[in-house]
Amino acid sequence: MYYIGVDVGGTNLKIGLIQDNQVVIKKVLQTNALDIIKQVVTGIKEMLADNSISMSDIAGVGVGFPGMMKNGRVIHSPNIQLDDCPIQSILADHLGVKTIVKNDGDLAAFAEHEIGAGVGSNDMIMLTIGTGVGGGIIINNQIYQGCGGAGELGHIMCVPNGKHCNCGRLGCAEKYVSLSALHDMAVEKMTKYSENTIHKADGVRAIDILDAYHQGDACAREIISEYVVMLSDVILNYCNIFRPDTIVIGGGLTYARDIIDMVAKRCEEMHYGYVGARKVKIVPASLGNDAGMLGAVLSLDR
Repeated sequence: MYYIGVDVGGTNLKIGLIQDNQVVIKKVLQTNALDIIKQVVTGIKEMLADNSISMSDIAGVGVGFPGMMKNGRVIHSPNIQLDDCPIQSILADHLGVKTIVKNDGDLAAFAEHEIGAGVGSNDMIMLTIGTGVGGGIIINNQIYQGCGGAGELGHIMCVPNGKHCNCGRLGCAEKYVSLSALHDMAVEKMTKYSENTIHKADGVRAIDILDAYHQGDACAREIISEYVVMLSDVILNYCNIFRPDTIVIGGGLTYARDIIDMVAKRCEEMHYGYVGARKVKIVPASLGNDAGMLGAVLSLDR
């Protein structure tokens, strides 16, 4: 039997056919935030039809969704703009198989904890850094959800009266340490440097900035320096609040691993929040962009 894992992101929608914890077929679409439910259903059916697979061969569908979730219902999703929606029951009706929908960060964290970079951890934080900032919290080997919706790690304030966030607050971490924020910072910094070696043909990516950094580019060095301080300060907050043994950093930032290493080094220099604190392992995610899909399937029986 096969399973289907779906990872709904702010930029891309990923659909995977999964067998034995491996993604055997993957379909990637540009997210249509205005009609996301129809896109998920249509995308699944098209992927199966294209590969001559019947829905009767599917044992279950797991979906990771960006936003506050409780019991299969979207409570609030600022990036997709879908609120108070019983998405799990709607998708189950359309697909005709067992379907679960949970927070995408929680599911990515669960996958990394079970079969990825967090294996062996008892208490783990997963921070997903991409278009936005999400994450998941594992305490005593279980996803921590509080009374519902816990784990919105991108929405702690890191700059008082700072930039306006889609959640409605000011100064959220998402507006300063996401890859979107890194892009915006780079564009702003580049106006101050008449010459720089940052690649701009198809947009400014973290890996482009990192490459320029290693070439000694002054603009890139200023960007990376400020970003590392901001991200490590955010992570130190999580260290002080949760005192995990491991923090796994996933999302698009994993393609710029040196930045993660710099952040880990600074967190160590800051004694993980206070002098004498136990070391926290800070590592890149190992499941890449498949973590959300794999976590969605792994959670079907949990």
